Amino acid sequence: MLIEGVDEPAQLRLVADRLIGAIGMPMKIEDHQTAVGVSIGMVVAGTSADAADSLMADADAAMYRAKAAGRGRCEFVGPDGVTVA
Repeated sequence: MLIEGVDEPAQLRLVADRLIGAIGMPMKIEDHQTAVGVSIGMVVAGTSADAADSLMADADAAMYRAKAAGRGRCEFVGPDGVTVA
């Protein structure tokens, strides 16, 4: 997912929290109640034209950090490649 026009990590956190909540809503499939969870890795791209492969690798690494930290979490990587709280 690409999100443009977001300047603050807090705005990204809000988007991530809403996604985690929406995806985690219980659903009924035939006669069974079920729910799924999600871990999200996000990258804040810099002003330069970052390579898509590099951005995807950073997002993937952030997602695995989120998974390691527990269910329903999100981790961010800033434009300098450092994890953002």
